[in-house]
Amino acid sequence: MTENKFVGTWQLVSFELRDEDGQVIYLYGKDPIGYIVCRGRICVW
Repeated sequence: MTENKFVGTWQLVSFELRDEDGQVIYLYGKDPIGYIVCRGRICVW
Protein backbone atom coordinates (compact mmCIF):
# COMPACT_ATOMS: atom_id res chain seq x y z
CA MET A 1 0.00 0.00 0.00
CA THR A 2 1.31 3.47 -0.85
CA GLU A 3 1.61 6.21 1.74
CA ASN A 4 -1.14 8.85 1.65
CA LYS A 5 0.62 12.24 1.64
CA PHE A 6 -2.66 14.14 2.11
CA VAL A 7 -3.18 13.03 5.72
CA GLY A 8 -3.32 15.92 8.21
CA THR A 9 -5.31 18.93 9.40
CA TRP A 10 -5.64 22.18 7.48
CA GLN A 11 -7.31 25.46 8.39
CA LEU A 12 -9.76 26.74 5.80
CA VAL A 13 -8.67 30.21 4.68
CA SER A 14 -10.93 30.66 1.65
CA PHE A 15 -13.59 28.86 -0.35
CA GLU A 16 -14.80 30.23 -3.64
CA LEU A 17 -16.55 28.96 -6.74
CA ARG A 18 -16.68 30.53 -10.17
CA ASP A 19 -19.74 30.41 -12.37
CA GLU A 20 -19.70 30.04 -16.15
CA ASP A 21 -19.23 33.81 -16.57
CA GLY A 22 -16.22 33.85 -14.24
CA GLN A 23 -18.03 35.57 -11.35
CA VAL A 24 -16.81 34.54 -7.92
CA ILE A 25 -19.34 32.96 -5.54
CA TYR A 26 -18.41 32.89 -1.85
CA LEU A 27 -20.49 29.93 -0.70
CA TYR A 28 -19.42 30.31 2.96
CA GLY A 29 -18.79 34.08 2.91
CA LYS A 30 -15.51 35.91 2.27
CA ASP A 31 -14.01 34.88 5.64
CA PRO A 32 -15.00 31.25 6.26
CA ILE A 33 -14.03 29.55 9.52
CA GLY A 34 -13.25 25.86 9.62
CA TYR A 35 -10.82 22.98 9.38
CA ILE A 36 -10.39 20.04 7.05
CA VAL A 37 -9.14 16.81 8.64
CA CYS A 38 -7.94 13.97 6.40
CA ARG A 39 -7.01 10.54 7.74
CA GLY A 40 -6.32 8.08 4.99
CA ARG A 41 -9.39 7.83 2.78
CA ILE A 42 -11.68 9.92 4.99
CA CYS A 43 -11.82 13.74 4.94
CA VAL A 44 -14.10 15.72 7.29
CA TRP A 45 -14.96 19.43 7.17
